[in-house]
Amino acid sequence: MRTTAGTNSFVEFPTSSSITCLAKNPPTVSPYAFGPGIADMTLYVRKGCKAAYEAANYWKNFGKIEELPYHFKVGKVYYQVTGENTVSVVNRDANYYTYWSQVTIPATVTYEGITYTVTKIANLAFFKCPELIRVIMPSTITSIGNRSFKDCTRLTNITLPENLQSIGVYAFDGCTALTDITCLSEEPPSIDYTTFTESHYQGANLYVPSGCKSAYRFANVWELFSDVFELPAKNKKGDTNLDGVIDIADVVAVLNAMANDLDDEQFKVNDDDVVDIADVVAVLNLMAQQ
Repeated sequence: MRTTAGTNSFVEFPTSSSITCLAKNPPTVSPYAFGPGIADMTLYVRKGCKAAYEAANYWKNFGKIEELPYHFKVGKVYYQVTGENTVSVVNRDANYYTYWSQVTIPATVTYEGITYTVTKIANLAFFKCPELIRVIMPSTITSIGNRSFKDCTRLTNITLPENLQSIGVYAFDGCTALTDITCLSEEPPSIDYTTFTESHYQGANLYVPSGCKSAYRFANVWELFSDVFELPAKNKKGDTNLDGVIDIADVVAVLNAMANDLDDEQFKVNDDDVVDIADVVAVLNLMAQQ
């Protein structure tokens, strides 16, 4: 039986001869908590906590103590702290198969009172997750690591965020169902020839921001994609009358929308999902910033 010990509780998982304790400090346990076979068992602990468990009563009696590749888990996503307030998304352990179905990665995550910005998809983060269907990444992601999505055989499409700067080697190798790749970055991220496969270059659809097709056509490796399409142009925030500029006419457009109970998205300039005087103020602020 494999057991996970949280700060106050134990949760069972079906494997054998190992225990995972996620408490930062070794909990107080009974001398008989783990039975007579403790010397033949492996204890997995949070990253950075191995020394504490090696020195703790009873915990030190495990035959082997190893650190997990993650610091904490929130929801269904595992994270590793990479800086004072930054984290990367990682896998659970060397067995992989960590993620399945749809995974939504937040821009920020709070754990033990600290809020972290999610900036990276680590090496091997989604490696060998055959039941993974979709991953939604936030705009805060700047890099995707080596072999990060390798062998995700049910992944049919991926959207790469607008601030992405690099993708590692073999990141999408073995993604045999991947047919649609959307990259929202206006500047093509740095990639290796092995990031995608020949079948992707020849058979997948690559979607890029409006006006950026030429940039991708002439970018290293991206130029190998046979089918490149531009996404529809985004409306400029504050351009409420959709004429391509932000000026007093946009203020008038919001006032007219308020008077006529219109709730079209272009009028919701301050992102609170209602059209009101706050949107007028938001347009005026955008005008002042030009």
